Amino acid sequence: MSAQSDPSQLTDPQLYEQLKVKMDESLVAARPILLELSKRLADEPERESYIFLLGLSYQDEYASSSDTGKLKQAVEYYNRYLKEFPSGIRADFVRFNLAGAYTDLNDLASAIKYYEITYKRSNKAVFRSESRNRMADLYIRSNRAADGIPLFLEVFSAAVLDADLRAQSASWLIQGYLAAGQPKEIVPYLRYLTGRYEAIYDPAFNVTLLKAGDNLFEQENYDQAVLLYSFVKGRGEIIDFYEARVESLQQKVRYVSPDSDQFMVVDGQLKAAEARLAAVKEIREYNVDMKWRIARVYKQTQRTWESLWAFVHLYEDFPDYEHVESFLFTAYSEAKDLGDDVMSEKLATDYLAEKDFLKFRAQVITGLAQHYAKQRRYDELMALVNAYMASPENFTVAAQLVNIVCSYYMVDAQYQEVRVYAEGLRERFPRREPLYEATRYWSGLSYLLLADYVQASETLGAFIQDYSQRSVFYEDVYYRYAVALFGEQKMSDAEAQFLSFVDAYPASGLRGEAELYIGDLMRSRGALEEASTHYRKVPDYTDNPSFLAKGVFALAEVLEELDRPQEGVDVLQAYVEAHGEDGQISEAYYRIGMVFDRLGRLDERFRIHSLAIRELIGDVSRYSVDELILSYVEHYGRYSTTFADSLALLNRLTQDAAFRKEFLTDRAYQYQYMQSAEGIHVDKELAYLLVRDRNFRHKIIETEIQVDPETGLEIPPKGEPVTEDMVLEELEKLVEFYREKQASIADYNPESFFNDLVASARASGDLIQQMRAQMALDSMSSEPTPPRFDWEQLSMAPPAVIIFEAAKHRESRPDATKELYETILQKHPYSNSVYDALLALADLTFEEAERSGAEKDWLTTLAYYNAITERYAMRSKNAKAHLRKGRILSELSRDAEAIQVLGQILRNPQWKGLDHAKAHLELGRAYRRQGKLSEAHGFFERLIVAYGGYAETVSWAYYYDLLTLEAMNETESVQQLLEEYKTRSKVLSQTEAYPLVEKKYAL
Repeated sequence: MSAQSDPSQLTDPQLYEQLKVKMDESLVAARPILLELSKRLADEPERESYIFLLGLSYQDEYASSSDTGKLKQAVEYYNRYLKEFPSGIRADFVRFNLAGAYTDLNDLASAIKYYEITYKRSNKAVFRSESRNRMADLYIRSNRAADGIPLFLEVFSAAVLDADLRAQSASWLIQGYLAAGQPKEIVPYLRYLTGRYEAIYDPAFNVTLLKAGDNLFEQENYDQAVLLYSFVKGRGEIIDFYEARVESLQQKVRYVSPDSDQFMVVDGQLKAAEARLAAVKEIREYNVDMKWRIARVYKQTQRTWESLWAFVHLYEDFPDYEHVESFLFTAYSEAKDLGDDVMSEKLATDYLAEKDFLKFRAQVITGLAQHYAKQRRYDELMALVNAYMASPENFTVAAQLVNIVCSYYMVDAQYQEVRVYAEGLRERFPRREPLYEATRYWSGLSYLLLADYVQASETLGAFIQDYSQRSVFYEDVYYRYAVALFGEQKMSDAEAQFLSFVDAYPASGLRGEAELYIGDLMRSRGALEEASTHYRKVPDYTDNPSFLAKGVFALAEVLEELDRPQEGVDVLQAYVEAHGEDGQISEAYYRIGMVFDRLGRLDERFRIHSLAIRELIGDVSRYSVDELILSYVEHYGRYSTTFADSLALLNRLTQDAAFRKEFLTDRAYQYQYMQSAEGIHVDKELAYLLVRDRNFRHKIIETEIQVDPETGLEIPPKGEPVTEDMVLEELEKLVEFYREKQASIADYNPESFFNDLVASARASGDLIQQMRAQMALDSMSSEPTPPRFDWEQLSMAPPAVIIFEAAKHRESRPDATKELYETILQKHPYSNSVYDALLALADLTFEEAERSGAEKDWLTTLAYYNAITERYAMRSKNAKAHLRKGRILSELSRDAEAIQVLGQILRNPQWKGLDHAKAHLELGRAYRRQGKLSEAHGFFERLIVAYGGYAETVSWAYYYDLLTLEAMNETESVQQLLEEYKTRSKVLSQTEAYPLVEKKYAL
């Protein structure tokens, strides 16, 4: 080895010369010289610098090679330096570098130890501040942020004039308190997290805020979670900051001497900034995650408005993000919860426009369908539903859409539409559950509401057999089946089904109505006590005002039937007191009065009714008060006439002995009188006493003394004879009784009562009271009364007044009258007068269609009859509306529909008799028009055989059956039917069809 390559061979001057050369190259290159010098100067003070440089050389080599072995050697030399030269001029530098080396070796505890020594002992500000900063950073990195709080507080207090340090120490304190589980302590320091300070953009600090926010979220501390999230910087913001910082530090380091302490600090800052910039660039963009976290907090804390817009922005700002579908759906859900129909519709249509969005498609389609249904946008609803039903991907969704569409129809009582729609889908998708289940339910329900009880019970009964209680419809079907049986008049089956329903579903929302039906059924078979028990249960299981009222009214009736009328009155009075604001108070007052009426306490009846009328007459929404008013007028008039005619008869009986004898003894004269204008209104109880009660008649018919024709002597009567005085005494008792009755109602004369109400209404300007009182007065008149109010006033009138006044214009102004009836439909859709208005409109338009024969007129009247037969099918007392609807459909050449409507009549047992006969006739005619002659003949024949008592209808059946048999070439049958017709000609010759039969077949 040459002297040049072996430092030990060099002289001291040569070594120093060689050191200068190598130092210019690098510390690593100068290391052999430094080692030799450190040996030669083992006990000399100059050795201090060489030991330092040796440690520094190994640290530099580690920086370029990442060889931890070199770093460990650097640590060894730094420790040797501190041991040999604890007070050396480079001791601060050595301890600072040693702490950095321990940091790179991940011995963070040792690193903190030497930074702390440097921070406390160094007299140089640069070392103190940088050691403090790095020590604080290590507390954070080593998960000992809580231990660093005292240091962080010290730094924060000292940073009054240093905004950068204030932000840095605030970030440390936030991390320390979060680590210590004291999130409330961070609040004073959050305000320092503004501005462009490195501490705020430190990736580790932002990660800490993010994780701390997540922890707080999991702990349901949502307010502080969102607060921390709001301070987290996005990846782009951090990159922008560090790119600018690196550029700034690169410029700064150029102007700092490499040998200075400042260079070491700036260079360290530059390397740290470069490392952080590189690290941040390696991670994926997390802005969306951050905003998602904030949106999630808004949603969790039910800050729905902020949540909605947070998710809307996520959806709009990050269209390529993997969870964008969830963002859009969540925004849609929040808009729905807010009731923001415009936004929810937009978001729903945006979602459905994305063909790849499938995860929440079912919820969005059904939600949008519900939205369209709620807004009554039929065309858009059906377009959405039909598009899905063209090829349904999910039959559960399809079932939900059927429920929405059928519910839409139900709102407008379009029960026929429900049936047609449900049965159409049932045929298209047989056994496709749960769609098939839904269509069967709606089909059965529509039959029930259309009062087609036979079809309803068949459909609903089959549903119960085929499905278990797991069906969402099962409870309702179980109940509706009982109602259908009730409609079929299968009383015992219906009662058993209702009882079974109550047993199976004791807490059902339908139980109150079921208890009402059970009471009615038990009452119909005379089980009054049991019925009353069930009526009393109605309020326990329903809040429905209608059912509550029906239950109370039925209970009062049953108690009266049980000879407990006062208890019935008490029940009604309790109802009035409990439901005075929203109950059927007019009806209750009416019933209370009628209990007294039946007890013969007429003064109490009319007193209660007059008080009720005074109290309620001015409230336009109290529809039942109109019935109370009209019944008051009608009943008072009847009683007044009855008492007057009864007293007139009694007076004649007491004053005219000849009349008395003839009336009481001549049955023919008696019958003639009682059927005359003088006697037809006599009180029925009085008539019974005078005509049929043998015991009483014995008291009022004078005993005639018979004379024996042989002896000429009077024959003694059997028993005590009845004298004229005795008769008059009995009759005077009756006279006094009816005078008292007459006097008891004298104070309630409706004419004076309602005139008083009209006068007070005019004085106070109460138009509603005036209208109703005037209606009462006009209803008392035997002559037609003129119109009382103009069109504008009638537009504000109670519906019963409109009906009453409209009748005055029906002949002279039919079109204007129709407008009045339409006013009821629009302004009073829940009044009882709607049915009457629809009937009037249907009749008016039917007459117009008959006159014109125009298709548009038939369609107009059909719309009204559709409303009557569908919406009020269960209210119709007869089949007139269904018969006319069948006729209209036939006029429109829609015989198949006509047959279906007419078939409903035959399936309703309540319409037996003439209505069934007419239905048979119209069904036969409809089948004739279709060319189905055999079916037509069947209906005509059944009508002739089963309903022979209805001559007019039967005569038409003969006529059409003759034509039908003739068309079928049944010559012999035609002759037989003609002979049969002739045998009944005495009756049938008075019918409209007879001349047609006579003309065609030469009777």
